[in-house]
Amino acid sequence: MSNTNLSPKDAILLQYIDEQGEEDVTSLAVELKEPRGAVMARLKSLRQKGLVVIKDTYHGMLIQLSQRGKQTLRYMWPEMLTSAI
Repeated sequence: MSNTNLSPKDAILLQYIDEQGEEDVTSLAVELKEPRGAVMARLKSLRQKGLVVIKDTYHGMLIQLSQRGKQTLRYMWPEMLTSAI
């Protein structure tokens, strides 16, 4: 888990995706108040680290946490596991 080298913004992005379950890039950019291009660049980096899955659909790109992304979040914030029960 320590090889992920996440910035605070990346950690917040992962947490937001986890809370939403699945989200499109445009909605993420609006919610995070960041340019879509900046969010997309961070998502590509997170995908390279194996933390998110990016699905290209008819309606746009949908983002989900990968299994490794979920494990990383639980490692960073163990209290999230108890709050989800």
